[in-house]
Amino acid sequence: MSDVDEPRLLLELTRDITSSLDLQEVLDRSLAGLRRIVDFDGGSIQLVRDGALQMVAAEPAATPEAYSYRLPLGQGFGGRVAVTGEPLYSPDATVDPRADAEGRAKASTAGVRSYFAAPLIVHGEPIGIVQIDSLRVDAFPVEVQRRIFTVLPIVSAAVQNALLFDQEREARLRLEEAEQMKRNFIAVVSHELRTPLTTVSGFAQTLTARAGDLSTEAVAEIGQRIERAAHRLELLISDLLDVATIERRELAVELSATQVDSILRRAAAASPHPRSLVRVEVEEGLPLCLTDPSRLGQVLARLLDNAVKFSSATSLVQVSAHRAGDRVEIAVEDEGKGIPEEMLARVFEPFYQLEPAATRSVGGMGTGLYLARELCEVIGATIEVESALGKGSRFLVRVPIAS
Repeated sequence: MSDVDEPRLLLELTRDITSSLDLQEVLDRSLAGLRRIVDFDGGSIQLVRDGALQMVAAEPAATPEAYSYRLPLGQGFGGRVAVTGEPLYSPDATVDPRADAEGRAKASTAGVRSYFAAPLIVHGEPIGIVQIDSLRVDAFPVEVQRRIFTVLPIVSAAVQNALLFDQEREARLRLEEAEQMKRNFIAVVSHELRTPLTTVSGFAQTLTARAGDLSTEAVAEIGQRIERAAHRLELLISDLLDVATIERRELAVELSATQVDSILRRAAAASPHPRSLVRVEVEEGLPLCLTDPSRLGQVLARLLDNAVKFSSATSLVQVSAHRAGDRVEIAVEDEGKGIPEEMLARVFEPFYQLEPAATRSVGGMGTGLYLARELCEVIGATIEVESALGKGSRFLVRVPIAS
């Protein structure tokens, strides 16, 4: 590249590299631009992510393993450049004393001789590096490095702009998702509250208008339906209040040495499932657990309610408990529709629903599993889920044993 051509070429590279806000396009165009001014055999751009360097673009394309590998900052040539913010040139990496034995061996195996890396600097701090290598010895002398340095500020600015654009886009998407969840939550809560209220109101009107014409059995049946609807309302309101209390970090907990057997059986007996279809199996001689019996009961009640909602009327729900090391492991298993793998990571999020609000086949506000997780956290227990679509779900709660 002649001195006459350099300003024009630099202008072309600037225009090309900065003409996109898509990060991958910026990275690929940066390496392509670098190829126009420097002859190299292998090149890459690596960004600093969570205390390590990760390859995000390569020329020629690298293996999937190379893209997933994370080099700790400070290690290797590239890790040092990312920490010091200073460029590094090795005319022959196979004999360079600055490289450890492993690094020299890798370079020799790959046939790499010359190595050059320079930092991408934004606001005085390295955000990544550009590195190139060659099979020739001393392939990047001072005049070649000078060409690279003229392009680095352009690449740094373009990469930073693309990263900021990605962050802004992700933030906007999260905000839109939060707003949609808020709208869905309001719609779901309105529906869930209205259903039992309609039951209470309707039967109350029936009693008011026809009390004298109804048999004792009919009045008793109406009373039971009103009682069930009122109980459902109480649970819904209790869940909302618990969510608010948890969000304020004001949930009261009283830990004590507790026998979990009785808690399991009470929760199963109170389940809305027919009692014959809830099976409880408890290992004999279970040790006492350090927990809050009331809060643990809430956890189990919500897991059972979830199991029932997503199971058929005749399928089995099993509750079991056994000792597992220094904890008692409680499992709630159902034979329901299961949870798709891509949704498993989100089932404990507040107000998250597996089915869209408009087409849901089951009730609930999406607070049950969230509350179960939060309650487990405050009583020192853990919770996880195992599930596959069409094969039911298994929720595991591990409670610490009292010393």
